[in-house]
Amino acid sequence: MSVVTLSSKNQVVVPKAVLKQLKWKPGQKLAVLAKGRTASYVPVPTLEELRGCAPSVNLDNIREEVDRY
Repeated sequence: MSVVTLSSKNQVVVPKAVLKQLKWKPGQKLAVLAKGRTASYVPVPTLEELRGCAPSVNLDNIREEVDRY
């Protein structure tokens, strides 16, 4: 278990060992999920990482955003 300190600028430095274990890279987007007194950081997948995750979805009737209104 690693212990970190919240800075006066509300920043947290993730320990290098944790970054290596989770394979997080500088600039990677993380979603912060808060529940009770606990906060979890979850990587936000890129579109490339999501490509192909739902191959059985039919996209034939999906409209472009400009066509929705």
